[in-house]
Amino acid sequence: MQGRSLTAIKVPQAIMRLSLWICSRSDLWSRFSGDLVVDTSKLESAGWRPATDSYGALHGMMRAENGDS
Repeated sequence: MQGRSLTAIKVPQAIMRLSLWICSRSDLWSRFSGDLVVDTSKLESAGWRPATDSYGALHGMMRAENGDS
């Protein structure tokens, strides 16, 4: 990182959307705010399999959040 620290700032959605519109980049809003869904069919056809299914992963996250073992 070349000796620089990262700084994150919180920007309200309305300001971000307006800024992109002013810069004629409204198309980027859907990329920034859209769902993060990935098609894994090509990976699966090459033999890749996820370590756990979505339901199992969500269940595990909820158990961890609740402090369950």
